[in-house]
Amino acid sequence: MRVFGKVAIAFAFLQAHSAFALPIGFGRNQGDLDYDELKTKNFIIYHDRRAPNEAKVVLESLEAARPRLETWLGAKRDKPLPVLMSSTTSNASFANFITDVIELQSLARGGRDLAWHEYTHSTMYRHLDNIFGPAGSIIHLPWMPAWWIEGLAETMSVSGGSDTQYGIERYYAVNGNWPSYDKLHALYDGTRFSTIGYGVSGAFVSYILRTYDATRLPQMLNNFYDYSMPWYWPWSFVPFNKFMPMDQALTDWTGKSGYELYEEYKSEAGKYWKSRTDLPYLYESGSELKIKNAPVSKPSPTKGLHAGQALTFNSSFFFQTRNDDVFLLSRDGNELSEAKVKFKGSAADTSEKVRSLPDDMVGPRIVRDDSLVYQTGDTNSNYDVFRYFWIEKGKKKRRLFKRTGYVQEMWYTKTNLVWIEEKLEVQQICSVPRAEIDKLKGISPKLIKCQAPVTFPESLRILGNRTEKDGKGNELLTEIWMQKSSETLLGDKHEIVVMDANTFATRKFVDPYHGKALSLAFNRQGMTIAYADSNSHFLRRFNNQGQCVDEQLLGNMIDRLFNNSKDQTVMSLWRQDGVLIYSTNQLPGAKTACRGHDEPTSPLQVSMRYPQASLKEILAQRNPWKPASPTSVDADAQKIASQAPLGNGLAAKMDSEPSEFRARPVFAFPWIGIDALGYQYGMLSVPLMDHLQNETVQLIALYGASSRFPNIELNIMSNRFETTWSLDLFRRQTWNGSFRGQTYYFDERGAQVSAARYIYALDMSLRLSYKQSDLIPYLGDELVWNQIAKGYIRETGILASKSHRFFWSSLSYYLSSNLATKFDNKNYDYEQTGVGTNLSIPLSLFGRQTVQNWGLSYSRVRGPRRKLLKEAYRPLRTYVPGSGGGLNEINQPIFGPGALTSAAYGDTQARFNFAWTVPLIPDLAKLVHIVYLQRLDFTAFFNYGNAWFHTDAPKLRDSIKAHGYNLDLTADVKGVKLNAGIGVGQVVGNDWEMYALFGFDALISQGER
Repeated sequence: MRVFGKVAIAFAFLQAHSAFALPIGFGRNQGDLDYDELKTKNFIIYHDRRAPNEAKVVLESLEAARPRLETWLGAKRDKPLPVLMSSTTSNASFANFITDVIELQSLARGGRDLAWHEYTHSTMYRHLDNIFGPAGSIIHLPWMPAWWIEGLAETMSVSGGSDTQYGIERYYAVNGNWPSYDKLHALYDGTRFSTIGYGVSGAFVSYILRTYDATRLPQMLNNFYDYSMPWYWPWSFVPFNKFMPMDQALTDWTGKSGYELYEEYKSEAGKYWKSRTDLPYLYESGSELKIKNAPVSKPSPTKGLHAGQALTFNSSFFFQTRNDDVFLLSRDGNELSEAKVKFKGSAADTSEKVRSLPDDMVGPRIVRDDSLVYQTGDTNSNYDVFRYFWIEKGKKKRRLFKRTGYVQEMWYTKTNLVWIEEKLEVQQICSVPRAEIDKLKGISPKLIKCQAPVTFPESLRILGNRTEKDGKGNELLTEIWMQKSSETLLGDKHEIVVMDANTFATRKFVDPYHGKALSLAFNRQGMTIAYADSNSHFLRRFNNQGQCVDEQLLGNMIDRLFNNSKDQTVMSLWRQDGVLIYSTNQLPGAKTACRGHDEPTSPLQVSMRYPQASLKEILAQRNPWKPASPTSVDADAQKIASQAPLGNGLAAKMDSEPSEFRARPVFAFPWIGIDALGYQYGMLSVPLMDHLQNETVQLIALYGASSRFPNIELNIMSNRFETTWSLDLFRRQTWNGSFRGQTYYFDERGAQVSAARYIYALDMSLRLSYKQSDLIPYLGDELVWNQIAKGYIRETGILASKSHRFFWSSLSYYLSSNLATKFDNKNYDYEQTGVGTNLSIPLSLFGRQTVQNWGLSYSRVRGPRRKLLKEAYRPLRTYVPGSGGGLNEINQPIFGPGALTSAAYGDTQARFNFAWTVPLIPDLAKLVHIVYLQRLDFTAFFNYGNAWFHTDAPKLRDSIKAHGYNLDLTADVKGVKLNAGIGVGQVVGNDWEMYALFGFDALISQGER
């Protein structure tokens, strides 16, 4: 569930059960992780005790950025900002506007730019505070386009790198195939376009600030606040008046709407980059490498982003070169294989499978004619990552050893298996003798040797390697070439380090010219290093003596260089939807003498070098469309070189202390609900939540306008431990079914305690609950009430669920049971049990990715003293107040007999269901008002089942057969996924009917009652 799903509370009526765990993006409880804190008057950094250096880096970065962002954006805080850091998860980070915290997920290796990106969001949100506090920004943010939200944060922080931001801009400026303005309103789907959208948005907003008066930015944000007040909303719906809050605020500032500014920006960017004749582009003469799917160890659902998130995009098909051939991993269904790239002319044209690989393999591998060394992955309850090393030789397969952390690369030397691994703040190079591997048995950890540890904020990045060949022609590692980097406030410091793979001795490779190294490779003529400067990539060539020969600019973004024993330059280049593999001995464009270059930077970094400069002056000084002068390049390089790495400033003398419990109120909003007799009005609030979001108190208080019924639900939840504990206190209307045309409801008053846990040993979710409540008759015929169970109840519940993900499908199943036995109940004696399973199968049909869902379910109630409502069967789910669900993912009749949503009652029910979803328009990319239309699907379904009393033997001919056909529209509002549609169908034997569908991602979990 996306955190921005909280905006759904402003758009829909729900009856709540319990809130999801927060921070939602972390996806885990604190468990046995110990958290410490670093505190100043402005920030409280909560961090994993095992990652204190990252916390110091983030604290110093935020303290340095605070006065600048407050001045540039014209907003200040009046209390410390909590920053929550996760070292075990790597989902998108988030500036949480509801809870007013920053949530960073970086595997203990995040730092300056990511923190600046999120802090820019948090500072901007202060313009949107209102009577509801920070959470009140929910009123305004839906009206602010995603391209501005993310573009402003990327303008200031350039967290993706300025070379990437302007490389993406240049790509579209030259080919002219820009993303549409509508498309820039949907950056949170988690796909490759998110990276593209972030880059384009950052460059676009930077253009606006450079072109128009950046000092008026605070006033524009104030104007937006005014125009997005609720009393302006009706005016935005008036046809043809073209009023939208953001467009009006931009027009007041620049004289142009957002769309007009984007058209202007595209035109100006095209003029500039097309005039750069010194930047040749390799794309017209080549074709893209065709790859079916990115190789992943296990398929997982795409997790979308939400407003205020940062995205780090990593694209890799685990390329390798062996004897001048380029290989990659490719997956087709459940089959993982290695494929060899085939060239047509200079560009890769296709690939062909050369060998099958274990389908659970992850990451790098060592391939020989007679053997394969590879890894598999696993995690524990703390999300710590493990890598298992395996060897296959002939028909034998053995697990060699286990390592904690990520393994980036591995190689054979003459005597060792060598790899580089990363765990939390530490990177190191490790080895084990090959002689031990050849024994084909488990290897003792004592035989593994590690050296050259580097601790964050220093980091290592593999640039390339030098190899030799053994007697069989296999390549053996002789040198590892790495870039060692450290973050400072002014920019990054880089040096190239060379390690002898046999002795592990290191030396520095000194390049007297500036630039951030990306990749390097060797060929017969010497060595080529790909570098990034502030807005482009280039190649720098060195002879075999290590002297710089020449360099050559490229318009493309360079992904990687590959070794070649001849004179070829082989590289992969970034493309919109893949990579271009290029091999040539003569690159287009002019070669120039080696010279100094600047490096990727950001306005915040530049402001640290020139603290007196305004935002307007900094943007003018470091305009990406005006190359920096050699003098300024040298001056900046000297300033960065003299700067100490982050963590050595104000935080150097600070020691982390165990984190304190700090509770605070979060929000209280007006709320609307529905009960059996009509609407309810009242309040939804989170009156208490601690900074770490381990303990949450949620209160819903509603009053029925017609029923005069007070609905009160208080939920107290703790995610502090591996088991999630929850206590609910409530008074609510509870549906008890229908009988002879009348609907029956309880006035239920009581409490429930529950415990939920994911059991890693069984790969299963388990939830236990115990409820005590008084079920008082509220609506219904008194004569019927006299004959059915009511009164005080003690009920125990259990829900166990498990899922399996395969490369061709996913399978899930569950078991649930509720018990109210005579041993602790005077009024009730029954048990309710349910089981179900669902199989989801993706299928390719006419080039479209369709999905089939097959499901079976069965449930029953048995016992001498039961409620009126036992089992109810509906072909299509619809909303029933008090039934435990909400107005989400429902079907509502429009016209017809209503048989699809009518209930059949009994004490037993069974259902078979089938649905097939086919995308009609997979990328609508159309903005309607503030709603972005993403896709249009067609779904056909068939349901077969019924409810019956077990005393009457069921007959197949009595089962209810229903089928329907839907058009389903998926839309997005700042990361809130909206689903709406219309369908026609029938219960066989009845007339056809029409129904509407609606659903969304929301804050409130509709739990079992």
